[in-house]
Amino acid sequence: MKNAIIALALCGTFFAEATMAAPLSVDQDYGHDAPEIQMQSEQVIADPLEGVNRAIFGFNQTVDGLFLAPVAQLYRDVVPEWGRDRVGNALNNMLAPVHFINAVLQADGKGAFTAFWRFIINSTIGLGGTFDVAKSNAGLNPTNFSYSQTMGRYGIGSGPYLMIPVIGSSTPRDLTGMVLGSLTNPFNALNSNFVVGRNVTNVIDSREEFLDITRDIEATSFDPYATYRSAYAQRQMSVIQVEGD
Repeated sequence: MKNAIIALALCGTFFAEATMAAPLSVDQDYGHDAPEIQMQSEQVIADPLEGVNRAIFGFNQTVDGLFLAPVAQLYRDVVPEWGRDRVGNALNNMLAPVHFINAVLQADGKGAFTAFWRFIINSTIGLGGTFDVAKSNAGLNPTNFSYSQTMGRYGIGSGPYLMIPVIGSSTPRDLTGMVLGSLTNPFNALNSNFVVGRNVTNVIDSREEFLDITRDIEATSFDPYATYRSAYAQRQMSVIQVEGD
């Protein structure tokens, strides 16, 4: 259990920080190509703890530079894109139960139908989700329902911007959603070694996906912290509209 808890924290290590680099899109969790950053206008999010958040951001950048980014680059160098796509697809398929639950909570019948049958088809014909047969053969496009989105749709605000050690950018709503997602994902009830392996793989796969984006930010942004915060605010705005509109 201790290992599973540690791995659960690792699961969000760079995924949360990487996703703040781009607005959430329907395909973000399912396509292996990282989305482009769209920063047409400055997005505002309350940041009353900016001083503390910046200090934690510096710590996270150090951890990333020493460990996560090098491992992700090694993964990219060793595993061909075809193989990384299979890994990404399988990881995303394991999120389908949570997508289904939240589609139901949002009373989105079409979304629930899609999430359910994507999981069934991809888990069987798609060989454990490694192939997205549901999309290519059945025309069932990826869904991306989350607890944070559900709470937002019921009028619960995101709360202030938070920089969490190791995990990265978040808000009270997103942290709550992450916990709920973990508690209600049936895959987390499997053997702890499986959960640990899946979470570590998810961290590496997610970090690799955003290598180019984060490098661009580091190379071109005068204030990377502000850039990440603004992009994360965009994500907060888009997360409620991404499904069902």
